[in-house]
Amino acid sequence: MVDSIKVISGWITAKSVRLHVGLVIGLLLLDAAITLQSGHFWMVAPRAALLYVLIISAIYIGRWLVQKFMVKGQWWPLLLFSLLSIVFLSTAGAFGMGYLLNLLDGADFTTIVITIPLLVTIAVLTGGVISLIRVLFKQQQAEAQALQYQKDAEIRQLTEKLSPHFLFNVLHTLYGLSINAPQQVPDLLLQLSGLLRYNVYSSNLPLVLLDEEIAHLNNYIALQRVRMHDRLALKMDVSNSNHQIKIAPLLLMTFVENAFKHARQSLSDTIKIDIELQTNAQNIYFRINNSKAEYTKQQQQHSDAKSGFGLPATIQRLNLLYPDAYTLSYGEKDNNFEVNLILSNRFE
Repeated sequence: MVDSIKVISGWITAKSVRLHVGLVIGLLLLDAAITLQSGHFWMVAPRAALLYVLIISAIYIGRWLVQKFMVKGQWWPLLLFSLLSIVFLSTAGAFGMGYLLNLLDGADFTTIVITIPLLVTIAVLTGGVISLIRVLFKQQQAEAQALQYQKDAEIRQLTEKLSPHFLFNVLHTLYGLSINAPQQVPDLLLQLSGLLRYNVYSSNLPLVLLDEEIAHLNNYIALQRVRMHDRLALKMDVSNSNHQIKIAPLLLMTFVENAFKHARQSLSDTIKIDIELQTNAQNIYFRINNSKAEYTKQQQQHSDAKSGFGLPATIQRLNLLYPDAYTLSYGEKDNNFEVNLILSNRFE
């Protein structure tokens, strides 16, 4: 991220130099083209050169005034130095043009006195507007960079929180197996190793292939199948039509973890979990429906206080990673709990 910003800053600096050179050369070529159209080139050239110097000077004085005073909110110094600059350049230009035209008084000189200050004023304002636009652009760029740094930091913080949350749930699963089916623990430890490897390495990536995320979910579900034995009635309908689609790592895991966790609290002999994931050219569609846990009011409060982190953190990650690019709904449905998530496809 820092290297990218340095590259962008260097590009902007180089672009600024090119813009200055382009402005100076562009005005010079325009001045030269107008001068060459005259039938009296050698007579017109000195006057054209004087106008060129006046306009360039006025433009850069306008830029300096904005950067020196307007950005700092110093309005009175801005007004004073603007007037002084316009008066000085106009006076110098008028007398210079009068000298070149050999005019001491009369109507023609009056025209010069009116025209030169007008041109100088327009040039100063033009330079000021250009500088103001560039200042505002740089401020917006700095704010965008600051927001990006903050966003990256928040995502890293949330991912670091999610990893221990995930590990705690998996270890809790293995603890139950060590009591009920200890002979299965060695093989499941290998599965856990794969889960943790993905959890550690993928958390450092902004995006992973959706296929990898699906494989990770399948690995986790395999652990839960062993723990729940015949009590689990699981339906899975997972289909990814485009294997280039990417997704934020561990984004779907919280919903799957919560489904198993709360479904286990059901008093029913059968734990029902229905998972559906489909993709098309625009979106990822994810739905998970699970048996609703039966809690007393006191138990519900205890459960929420004890382990309510995963879903809020995931919603916060969605807001950071998929701003205005996701739809999430969740709640009770037909005595079960259902989550529906629609994500815009990511490929980069």
